[in-house]
Amino acid sequence: MMSDTDLLPEYSSQAPSGITPRTQLTTQHKATLNDKQGNAWLALRLHSRAHDAKNVPFFLSHDTIRGEAQLNLKKAEAIKGITVSVSLS
Repeated sequence: MMSDTDLLPEYSSQAPSGITPRTQLTTQHKATLNDKQGNAWLALRLHSRAHDAKNVPFFLSHDTIRGEAQLNLKKAEAIKGITVSVSLS
């Protein structure tokens, strides 16, 4: 007879196949929004465990996600707020 624990999938503390996370959040990722002339008016930077900035940011469950959003506006504008959200996939 099978017990309830036999029905549960196995979990590992290892990263998914093909991914070996860094021990620290050392890879800097940068994303920008550009105006029509190609000038970045918004830059978002954050650090992750990914091996390369070309890869998507990689975090573990206990990581603190830190970064900065930088505005570079050509003229003064009234800003009502900035929202940065993180979603799990």
